[in-house]
Formats: sequence, C-alpha cells, structure tokens
Amino acid sequence: MSDATTTARRIVARLIAGGVRDVVLAPGSRSAPLAYAIADAEAAGDLRVLIRLDERAVAFSALGLALATDTPVAIVTTSGTAVANLYPALAEADADAVPLIALTADRPAELWGTGANQTTNQLALFANVARHCGHLCADEPDVEAEVDAALSAARGLTSVAPGPVQLNVSFRPPLTPDAARLDDTTDAPAGPKAVASPQPADLAPRADSAPITDLLRALDRPLVVAGDKADQVAGIRAALTALGAPIAAEPSSNLRDLPSAIGRIPELLGTPLAEQIGAVIIAGHPTLTRPATSLISRTDIPVVVLAPHGKPTDLTGGTARILSVARTAADDSRAEPPPVSAWLRSWHDAEAALPEPAPTALQAAALAVWRACATAGLDLLIGSSSTIRALDALVLTGQRSPGFRTWANRGLAGIDGTIATGWGLARGLARPVRIVLGDLTYLHDVSALLRGAAEADVDLQVIVLDDRGGSIFDGLEHGTLAATSPAAHDRFTRYFLTPQAADITAIAAGFGATTHSLAVTPDDDRALAELLAAPVRGRSVVHVDVSAKSQVR
Repeated sequence: MSDATTTARRIVARLIAGGVRDVVLAPGSRSAPLAYAIADAEAAGDLRVLIRLDERAVAFSALGLALATDTPVAIVTTSGTAVANLYPALAEADADAVPLIALTADRPAELWGTGANQTTNQLALFANVARHCGHLCADEPDVEAEVDAALSAARGLTSVAPGPVQLNVSFRPPLTPDAARLDDTTDAPAGPKAVASPQPADLAPRADSAPITDLLRALDRPLVVAGDKADQVAGIRAALTALGAPIAAEPSSNLRDLPSAIGRIPELLGTPLAEQIGAVIIAGHPTLTRPATSLISRTDIPVVVLAPHGKPTDLTGGTARILSVARTAADDSRAEPPPVSAWLRSWHDAEAALPEPAPTALQAAALAVWRACATAGLDLLIGSSSTIRALDALVLTGQRSPGFRTWANRGLAGIDGTIATGWGLARGLARPVRIVLGDLTYLHDVSALLRGAAEADVDLQVIVLDDRGGSIFDGLEHGTLAATSPAAHDRFTRYFLTPQAADITAIAAGFGATTHSLAVTPDDDRALAELLAAPVRGRSVVHVDVSAKSQVR
C-alpha cells in the first residue's frame, strides 16, 4: 500500500475517532488518496459525504453543515486555486466561530516554489483566519497527533474560539490504492473511538467571576442588544426574561419572541428615549444598523458583553466588561417574566407612539416569508444586505412555533455562499430549509443549486426578492447623493445598484430546480402567502418581483 493511501486512511480514521461525521468534497486528483479513504468510511457507515463541483460551494456547504450539527465538518480539495476558493467561507467561519477542517491536498515540498503545475504556497493562504495551520508529509509518523491538534483548535479547546483550521497534506504518487486492495478496509476506521481532548479551562476569555444574573440586575436602565446567534449563550432566554429589560433583538438572534423584545429599534434609537439608556448588554454579534453600532460603541455608559468564546463583540476600544458564559447550540431555557418595569414600559409606549409604518413591497414579501416559517416551524436562512434589514425594520415580536429558527451568515455579513450554506443546513438538520434573499445575493451563488447526478437531493426553497439590484445603497449616503442630479443617478445605478441582465427562473430551471414567479406589492402578498403554505419538497426557486422602490436603512 502506498504512503499516500496509508496516510490518508490514518487521517480519516483519526477524524472519525475525534467526532467528525460529515465531509464535503470536491473532485481532484491530488486529493484522491483522501477521497478513496473517505469512500471506504462512508461505505462502513462512519461518515456522511457530500460531493460538490465547486470548492466555494464545498466550503459554504460545510459551513451550513457545521452550523446545523454544531460539530466540526471536514472539507477536502485538491491543490492550487481549488484551495484559494475556500477562503470566503473560512473567513466567515473565523468571524462566526464555526469549526471547519480544511484538508488541502498538496504537491511534495520539493516542488514548492519551482513553478510546478498547480502548486502554490497553500499554508500562507489562511494564516489570518485559521486557528491552526498544520502540514503533513505522505510519510509523516505523527499523523494522529497532527489531526488531534487540528481538531482541538477547531473546537476552540486550544485556540481563542472555535473556528476553521487547515491541514495541508503533501501526497506523492501513486495516488490510488492497489487495485487488488481497493475494497480492503483493514486500515480504514472500524468505528468511532473517543479521543481525549485538552480542556479549555485555562483558555477562557478575560472575564468576571461574579454571578452573571447579579451583575446584569445591578445595571441601571439597561438595553439588551441581541445580535446574530445570541441564543447560543447558555441560559440566555431565561436570564433575559427574568431581567425584564428591553431587548433590541436582530432577526437572527432567535430572541424576538421574548416578552421584553421591542420592535423598530433603529427608529427608537433616534428618539430622546435613547438618551436615557444607562447601560448596554450585548449578546451575540449585532451588525445590522448604524444606530445600534453607535450604541454598542459608547464608552460613557457601561457596556457588558456576554461572551461564549474568546472573540467577543467589543467596539468600545477595550472598555467593555466581558463576561465569560457557557455556550450551547440553541438555548431553550425558560423563566417567568417579572412585572413590567417603568423602564420597559417606556420603550413599549415609545414604540406604540411611532407612526404606523408603510412597508415597501420588499418588506411585505420578507414579512410574509417570516410569518410562514414561524407558523410552520420551518428553519429560515436570511440573506445579507437589504433582506435581513427589511426584517429588522419590522415588528416581528411575539410567539413562534416550536422548531422555527432563523439563521444567517453574519460573521462577515457577505452575500456570497448563501445558497450553499442553506444546502448544508438542510442536509445537516435533515429537514426542509427556506432561504430568503435578494436578487444579487441569489445570482452571486446560484451555481450552488447544482446537484451531482449521484448526490441526494435536499428540501431547499429559495425565495428571491427581486428589487432589480442592490437597493441597500438607496438608504445610504450614496442613494442620497444619487438624487442630486441625473449624472449622479446614472453613476449610482451602474456602480452601486448594479441591476443584472439575468432570467432568475430560467437559471434555476437549468440547475434542475422547480420554479415559480409572482409579484408582491405593499398591499398584496396573497399569492406569495398561498405558495408558502405548501410544504418544501426538493429544490425550488420562487422569483418574487418587489421592484417597487425600497428604502431600507
């Protein structure tokens, strides 16, 4: 058996022993030893394998799988530009503390820097986003130790937080197993075995040791800013319910149903009431609006950050108080709310006093999607840019059905990889997932709808809110400037709005998805609501014309 085959089998066996259950792989020759070993493990029932054509889709699908399963997911690529295509997803995983293991196949070290085909410095590609960058030669004696180091770093046990790692593996030919031993899995994993991992007791973020509930209750007139994945703070729902403070909960915080959640926060932060805020509590990763960003950046009032890992959101320049808290996949703790305080009542009253909003077509469609998912208990992945801000601007507090959860890639808040992330979510959760996104976000990742002929389909519905380009810029200073003259408007349209000449449903049909087209106006979402009432089966794309002018700030 070749060194390449032996090394690959040892790597795969150790990953399985360390708890890895999912692999996403793109085809390639240099990575073939890993592919053969993974195929053996899949046949033995030790791994679930997803094969995708494009490495960017591979990486974002793995991201979705890791989000869904809350465990590290392995990625396999061949050498060269294939490796570089992983960067956007690994950068998102870094910012969002998602454990990914990039197994990047490479040429032997003596070929580095020689101009050899498909060879570059792969170990330098992820240096600023990876928790760990390791390298293995084909005849490496300490394979298991290297894999253990990568796994521990990916889980945040030996690093500041969970996140992506790279294990670069140089393989020399032969890259295939012996034909006579192709079905011999003697050296393949016989089943998962526990691997001892270092504990993170000495690696916690700087933190206070006093009981968190007591610290929060001591704050005067606090406002809670709950950002993306705030529900991953263990006990957060019970703690905030018992606290009874007003909560500015972003759509992907999964806390908008708490009794003290307040709607229309961006507007309220522009009222005199905001001047009375005495303290800020941050949970999750808030990113959506400039008023909220300004609030959590203040240094004249106490800012307390609930940090489930060592990369807290702290925009104060280091003056915030960081509280180390336990992390969970999705908190479901409960508590009885206290009597409504005068402070909370003032926020409810201020919200009620705001003029009744006149939603745009985009907001009306986004709200219809949210309500349908909340009613059915369906997972919803929300695209970046205008779509998630449209939902943030609406009143979405109140009860929700069991099983309803929102997801978003808010680590770096890019529009790339959203469909691939949704594919990974649907596969990892083993249930239908709905995506709502804008037309540019859809077109940016539409190739992720492609399914390999030998791959299982997923129940994934993509709702495309088509407003003819990047309407988010309408609500920024660029949109204001565009209104000053025809020349400024033309420049704005080409350089910022960037409407695309594309047939959204025809592209989807070409990738094998079923398609629907309809329009929504601010006053009529009935056609969309009727379609959303049907179950999600297979891949489908719903093109929703919301081209009425949007102003989402």
